Amino acid sequence: MKRTNRNYFPHEYTAKDDPKCERLIFEMGMEGYGIFWALLEVLRAQPDYTYPLENIPLVAYKYRTESEKVRRVVFDFGLFNVVDDKIFFSNGLIRRMQPMDEEHKSRSEGGKKGMANRWKNNSVIKSANNTVDNSVSNTLNNNKNRIDKNRTDKKKLSIESKESTDKPCDGTTKRTAFVVPAIEIVKDYFSTIKGGDTDAECFYDHFTANGWKVSGKSSMKDWKAAARNWMRRKSEFSNTTQNQTNHETKRIYKDL
Repeated sequence: MKRTNRNYFPHEYTAKDDPKCERLIFEMGMEGYGIFWALLEVLRAQPDYTYPLENIPLVAYKYRTESEKVRRVVFDFGLFNVVDDKIFFSNGLIRRMQPMDEEHKSRSEGGKKGMANRWKNNSVIKSANNTVDNSVSNTLNNNKNRIDKNRTDKKKLSIESKESTDKPCDGTTKRTAFVVPAIEIVKDYFSTIKGGDTDAECFYDHFTANGWKVSGKSSMKDWKAAARNWMRRKSEFSNTTQNQTNHETKRIYKDL
């Protein structure tokens, strides 16, 4: 059976040979010795190891003896100390219980410290877990926010792209409507492409007569490009005419 401070107190096995106990046994027999040990056990059960004298009749009744016999054991043999005729205690019991009480107190304080450390460690672990959880949560939230932002940006870009496709071209990209140039401007430009005033006038009259349409069908878009083409065709026409003239001249001379 495990001994604890609750149900155990040390004593010497030679207690019965102590002069006080020998006198007790001599006068009251083993009944007196038994009352002595019963009173020690009653004192051991008290928090301060003291017991009221007024409760002696209760002890006598509980252990089937007489109150006077119990009082004799308390007062007549020097085994107990009495204070103001109110309480009694045993110096020997208190002396023997002191090491056990100190050990119990030390264990209790150690237990409290251990409990405090466990609570502290648990708090640290809990705090660390909360930090990890918050970090993971923040990372997940940041990733989610980035994903949501990317989706929003892509959706916005898609909408803008669609709107841009659906919209007609604005003024910066829309082709400027053709405006018939003045004859003087046409002449000035022809002078830059090795053409004369006559070339410019012929060009101007030709397209004016055709409503400024290319090949009589498509509306004029770039009259300068048409002017350059006009001069190219004139050069090609002149070369063809010259070749035909030379060929005809050679034939005539041959016939002669």
